[in-house]
Amino acid sequence: MLVIDDEPAIGRVAGESFDVGFCDLMMPGMTGMDSFEALLERNPALARRVVFVTGGAFTPRTTEFLRQTSNGTLSKPFDAVALKRIVADYLGSDLP
Repeated sequence: MLVIDDEPAIGRVAGESFDVGFCDLMMPGMTGMDSFEALLERNPALARRVVFVTGGAFTPRTTEFLRQTSNGTLSKPFDAVALKRIVADYLGSDLP
């Protein structure tokens, strides 16, 4: 697991490739929204593969951000079924 909550971490992950990434909205350094915006500037295609994870502590900024993004959201607590469903959606396949 890589916590992408600072500029060096954003720089490392921006050059990578992945099918689905998960980003918590509340992290110790940068917020998930800030991390996403930084990734979006560096690698828009990769940023579209990010799913936001949230425990539901919404601020007006968070609510507006989630309303405006087309990225998926996974609410905590989540189970294996919900996780598999969102991964399958991003992969465009049916997972068992």
